Formats: sequence, structure tokens, C-alpha cells
Amino acid sequence: GPAFGLLGAGILLLSLPLVVLIERPDVPNPKPGRREPALAAMRATLAHGPRFRRIVLLSGATALFLTPLSALAVPLALQLRPPDEWQATGASLLMATFALGRYFAPPLVRRLARDGDLVAGTALAGLASGIVLLAFAAFSVGTGSTRELLWWAILGLGYGGLSYGGKSLITASTDEHDDPEEKARMQGVLVLIGAVTAPIGAWLWGWTMDTYGGVAAVAIGGVGVTVLSIILGGEALRLRIAHPLRRTGAGGGAPA
Repeated sequence: GPAFGLLGAGILLLSLPLVVLIERPDVPNPKPGRREPALAAMRATLAHGPRFRRIVLLSGATALFLTPLSALAVPLALQLRPPDEWQATGASLLMATFALGRYFAPPLVRRLARDGDLVAGTALAGLASGIVLLAFAAFSVGTGSTRELLWWAILGLGYGGLSYGGKSLITASTDEHDDPEEKARMQGVLVLIGAVTAPIGAWLWGWTMDTYGGVAAVAIGGVGVTVLSIILGGEALRLRIAHPLRRTGAGGGAPA
């Protein structure tokens, strides 16, 4: 049942903090200095340029339309599947594949950020995630056969890798600056945007599921993250799609 999915997801996630503990990043401590008011510091950070502002907006779009699927996997699966012996299996399958898909994030991040343009890479990750959500909604409109679970597993792996890879690219955008204090400010802005938009996104998904059904919630999430990724990605995303093998571009501090 769902307990098996929670157990599997927990086991798969255990290796992530272990890797961090083993490979400790060598980050210098920021020097103490004069404290600025929080709002003034945020305005100064957002004034770095349109690239970082687009990253911030992409972060908010991800929290609104994409991330809630992870938290609502169990009620969504129970709503989409008919009340049969496979209903609980669908919920477990989603949670397990979401966690397993994160192991595909590193190669995805290297490919998405290969030219150093993190705006295009993050937007492309959001675009691909939106397509995955739309496919998930399409395959969930059916008879509820066991074949549907196979598609859920495949799309769950894609969602796990793309959503986690997109978050990695968003975090890597702070590497554009060598000043640790400036990096901390940029990361603080990203954390704040996520903390504000994530509860709104979860409420919107839950309300849509209760009012129009799970398929509508997934479809709206897919359309939202796809459209905003295309708009915010702008010319950089269009160039990436038009020239998928391009390896030189705007600098952005691609993650290792």
C-alpha cells in the first residue's frame, strides 16, 4: 500500500544526505558586515539583472504548478484509480518513482547546463516537466487498466529527474558571484519565493482536485509550467531548442 511507497522513497532519499556528508563542499564563511533591512537587501539582490529575475520567476512558477504533485501524489492516485486492488499500488508507485527519478537528475543537469546558460536550462527543464504532466493527465483519462500504471512509472521517473534537476539549476544560478555574502542573499531570495508560492500552489492543486478532479489539476499544472517556462525562457530557450547541440553561450556558472 502507500506505506510501502513511503518506505521506498525514504530509503532512496537516504543516500542524498550521505553524499553531502561524505563530499562536504568547501564553502568559506561570509565575513560579518553591516546588516541591511530585509526588503532593501532583497531589492538590491533582484537588481542584479534580468537573468536572475527570470530565475526567481521560474522558481516561483515551479513551486506553483509543478512541486505540489510530489506532496499530493497519494490523494491524486487514489482519486484517479478506480477502487480496486491496484489503487493503493498506484500511490506507492508514484512516490517510489518520484524518488528514484532523482537519481537521473545529475546527467540531466549536465546536459541542460552544458553551455552555461542556466536561464535556458531551467526553462527547458520546466518545459519538459510540463510535457510530462500533460502526458500524465492524458494517460490518466481511461479505463484504469494496469497498463496505466506502467505509464505512471515511466512518467514518474521523468518527473522526479526533471523537477529535482530544475531545482538544482535554480540553486546553481547563485554561483555567478564569487562573493559568499552575495550568494547567501541570492539563495535567501530563492528560498523566500519558494516559501511564499509553495503553499499557494498546494492549495490551488487541492482546490482543483476537489472541484474538477485530479486530471484537471495535473493538466492545469502542466499548462501553467509549460507556458511560463516558454515566456520566461525567452530567446535563450528558443535558441536552445533550435540548436540543441550548441555548447557555447551566455555564462551562467553551470553546476559541476
